[in-house]
Amino acid sequence: MASSVPMRLNDFQGFTIPQREEDGYFYVTPMAQAVGKRWNDYTRTQQYNEYIQVVASKTGIPANELIQAVTGHGSWAHPYIAVDFASWCNAHLKYFIYQCFEDWLKSKHIPASIPIDPVREKIANLQALADLCRATGRKVAANFDLAIEALTGEAAGLPIQTLKERDLHYAEHFWSEKRKDGWRTHYATQKIMIVELGKAASQIMRERGLTRVENMQTIHGINRMADVGLYPWEILEEALRRLVARTKAYRLDKALGE
Repeated sequence: MASSVPMRLNDFQGFTIPQREEDGYFYVTPMAQAVGKRWNDYTRTQQYNEYIQVVASKTGIPANELIQAVTGHGSWAHPYIAVDFASWCNAHLKYFIYQCFEDWLKSKHIPASIPIDPVREKIANLQALADLCRATGRKVAANFDLAIEALTGEAAGLPIQTLKERDLHYAEHFWSEKRKDGWRTHYATQKIMIVELGKAASQIMRERGLTRVENMQTIHGINRMADVGLYPWEILEEALRRLVARTKAYRLDKALGE
């Protein structure tokens, strides 16, 4: 590394992670060392190969310039790639690198616009939480794998396919599809609407003497998991009709309750 280049020296668990002041590129070699990972292992993953093409297309920076290898001295990576690498390593490093990147952006008066795949983020968070449970001797929830299975299908361009084959859906996905079709809510937030859909669906299941076939595990808050009910689509449709009757939901192009 050339000492004449202005640097930010970020300390992570006793490891100094340099970041170039001019372009924000991170020196990824100490990042890997800090968590016992290998940069080369990451660059061989499908995650890396797909993501670097996305970043190249969105930023206009050629893929071969997003990574700058220095013979005998490791590699420098564009901030977007560094954040993704940190995410691949573990949740703590991911948070730290993103904070460093955000601080650098603020110093340059540049708004943050990092292209993050939200599904990949969910998968990474779930896997990080599972690793934390195992590391601390806690049991990973029995249905944990189902959540990752469903999300992985979503990441592959097949939204919750494994669940659809069993006609099982969760309220968040159901409501996102309805919003595309022009549905809106009178609740203060979309989150409240999703919770109320789940409550109504659970009530209908009880009325019909049915039980939820399976639950998914998802991130709730920062470090705990919560059950998420899975329901047949028809049950969620009936739940929506009940919320319409209570004037809590409506469709933009139709009269209330229609």
